[in-house]
Amino acid sequence: MKLENKEIQELGDNILYEKLQEMFSSNGYIVLKHKSNTDHEVGIDFFFELQDRRTRKMIKFISSQNKSTNSIIKPITQHSNPNHGCISFQLETRHAIYFYYEIKSPLLFTRTDINNRIVYWYFIQMDHRIENQIKIAKEENSKTFQIYIDTTKTIDKNNFISFNNELDECELIQNQKTLLSGLVENESKYFEKNNYSGLSIIEQIIFNLEKFKGLEVLPTNILVQLTPFRKDTRAIIRNTTLVTDNKDLVVYFKSIKRTNGILRNIDSTESTIDDETLKSIERVLDFFNTNMINHLEYSGQEKMDTVCLHDIFIDNYCSCIRCSFNRLELKKVKSLLDSNISITGAEEKAKYAYVAYYMGDIMKSFALFKELLKEEPINKGFYSIISKYNLLRLQKNLNRFYVNKDPVEEFQYASGLTFSYDDVRLNDIHINETLDWIRNHKFIYYQNIELDTLHSEVDRLFRVDKNGGTFRNSMFQKAEILFYRTTLFIEFNLLLFQDFSDYKVFLKKFLDITLAFMNIKNEVSTKNQGLSNYLLRHLLFHMNKRDFITSLSKYDIKYLKFSDQSKAEGYLIDLLTNLLESQIKLMDFKTNYLLHKRVEQILENVTIVLSYIDLPQPNLDKLIDLYLNTISAYNRIFSIRKFNMSRIFSRKEINNENLFMKGLKMWSDNKNFAEKTLVVIFNRLTEKDDISSSVKELSKNLFENGLVSEEEFFKQYPNYENLLRNDFLKSLIKKNVQKEAKMRLNKTFNANYFYNLTINEIIPLDSVLLEKFRESIPDLSSGNDLESHFFAINSNNLSLCEYINLKFHFDIPFDEIDQNLKEFAVDQEYFNWLMNLHDFDYTKFIPEWVLKYKTSPYFKKFRECPILLRNLEKAIKIEYSEGLSRVYFLNILEA
Repeated sequence: MKLENKEIQELGDNILYEKLQEMFSSNGYIVLKHKSNTDHEVGIDFFFELQDRRTRKMIKFISSQNKSTNSIIKPITQHSNPNHGCISFQLETRHAIYFYYEIKSPLLFTRTDINNRIVYWYFIQMDHRIENQIKIAKEENSKTFQIYIDTTKTIDKNNFISFNNELDECELIQNQKTLLSGLVENESKYFEKNNYSGLSIIEQIIFNLEKFKGLEVLPTNILVQLTPFRKDTRAIIRNTTLVTDNKDLVVYFKSIKRTNGILRNIDSTESTIDDETLKSIERVLDFFNTNMINHLEYSGQEKMDTVCLHDIFIDNYCSCIRCSFNRLELKKVKSLLDSNISITGAEEKAKYAYVAYYMGDIMKSFALFKELLKEEPINKGFYSIISKYNLLRLQKNLNRFYVNKDPVEEFQYASGLTFSYDDVRLNDIHINETLDWIRNHKFIYYQNIELDTLHSEVDRLFRVDKNGGTFRNSMFQKAEILFYRTTLFIEFNLLLFQDFSDYKVFLKKFLDITLAFMNIKNEVSTKNQGLSNYLLRHLLFHMNKRDFITSLSKYDIKYLKFSDQSKAEGYLIDLLTNLLESQIKLMDFKTNYLLHKRVEQILENVTIVLSYIDLPQPNLDKLIDLYLNTISAYNRIFSIRKFNMSRIFSRKEINNENLFMKGLKMWSDNKNFAEKTLVVIFNRLTEKDDISSSVKELSKNLFENGLVSEEEFFKQYPNYENLLRNDFLKSLIKKNVQKEAKMRLNKTFNANYFYNLTINEIIPLDSVLLEKFRESIPDLSSGNDLESHFFAINSNNLSLCEYINLKFHFDIPFDEIDQNLKEFAVDQEYFNWLMNLHDFDYTKFIPEWVLKYKTSPYFKKFRECPILLRNLEKAIKIEYSEGLSRVYFLNILEA
């Protein structure tokens, strides 16, 4: 029988009530249900009253909305979805606004499955995404938006503790909202109270900037509420444009022009602006610039041109300690931090404390922020709030990195700090909202969720973008502005956050989005033209090296382009020059582990950028030369092996022999012969027939004149194995070690040494030694000894595989004794097939066998076996395998 919606809802409401009674009655409560008398538009179905069973006093009061269904409730199953495992539900925007902002009691939203008698719970006050979702829904005029309910949150006796804890927390959150919302009755009274009337536009803005002193970047949801950025209705920020109903604001800045660096008021009879006003205007323009407000637009009925604020911005060189650190002027920064000059002013002290942390001096940073917290009044500006926030972040690092003494006193001080109602400004709702934005990490939390959605969309449409054009372009612009505003809020407000995982995840997502848009293959799509210099700095300073490489590989990036190539090049030159000049200073404090790790990370990321950056050859040569000088200077602090330069020296654009020789000397001086970089350098230097005399001389000094002896070659063979891939080097090494190596093997046979020398043709194949090698092959047929032969597990018997390699390499047929060797392995059929390619019973053939050893001798043998080729072709047709297909078509079929 099909139930009507009303019947389904009534059944669900009864199940909800029964489940609540069952859960609370066993914990000393009585549950009373009251039908809501409110209008349906409000969305409240019931009120539940929780009474103490013994005293019958009301303990808690809950508002409730229940949505019931007799259909199957299906959780999200897509693993890439950030809400995987949750139930999705469309909540009406008008209800969400009422639930989140207006009611005083906790709101319990439930989804009831009447067939299985399961009730899922969701407290809207606990979902930090709601505020942002409401904002977006209002901007887009959407009547509903999606909420996600955790399927582990079911109302039953086993979940009483977690349900009750969330209920308590919801009460606290709603109480705080009620307190804050009651502080200001309405915006007009607040306006009058602060006596904005009579102030000019610039004076009104300065008044607010003073109120938020300590914050250079404001949350956009706060900024649009402030006078004079709005008049009667809240302003909005669309990308980098402030859309306002305050005509006076637009008119004022429309009259301001900059000529030859000087500001003038073109609408005034006296075009020259007095010094005091000029100073205020420059401060306001700096604020607009830092907050990414590049345009002003009037939202009223009167048509007015958009004001381009960016035309009157000016980028001044800043020599403050923070900007000096961002340029890696470490010598200067260290001197400033070490100087005994007293730091005056809250702003300067906050910057010193901020930079001290990033310079690895945790305790100096802690001490300065502690001083600032004590000195700055709690009810004036934001320096005390920023200090408290950072002290709580620093607490996590005290035990790990403090060297001189046990930081018990500092740890206890930080442990005693908390954000409380003492921080609330009883006269300012905007201050309190901003405080909440910092205290609850909303500056990154909402943005990470929003970027997550964009990241998923970009990943899904990468390379198969069917929409293209304007839609995709606006998508990237949205992600870019989101990244900039979030990072600017953290950096300019001196929040110690960028070393923590949440920011690194955020940075990785934005890099992925940027790279995807750089390499979209659809011709009608709008491509991103390159990375910004701002992103470049944050990649160098904060990006995890492995994540960086993974992203470049994932989006098939061949060259890194920048929106302004010359500025990117200039920034890298300045950065490396400053590091080079700071090297002596860094040597003076080797024990500063944090700073050394930071500089090492920056140089690792510079290495990656230089491996991909798109520059003309002369510019690239100059940059790489400076890079090599810097790495060489830091060689006493960092191991050169940290910096994989193989891709740099593989670049065809680089053909300057001096650079290769500089790199070769650097790597060979440290005897890093095992590293791929050294082999790449040798390959590039010896790829031409006419090898230069300088290359020959250096190579001979290393390998022919006894610097690398046969004794060292024997003991450290893995360090030299890569060098054998270069024919020129192999000839030198062969000349140097061949005679003594043969003597060693004849005297004391070593199976591994024999195999490595023979397969690389350092010594000629010796039939007597080959027989000794065959005799050394262990019997691993039982599988019991595989643990002691770790590398043999995949093929069951590594020594047997090496023996067959030698036979294939030198084209030696298998004899009867060889045929018996297959019994030494667990997978005997595999070795039976290798030794009998033409006569094997191919009903037992496993196509993936051809992937085990992908070398030319094997491919040659496979190519000469028609029955094997037929079986491979048949296997690919039946079940396509990309790996097998590539080997078959590219390596086996093609000679």
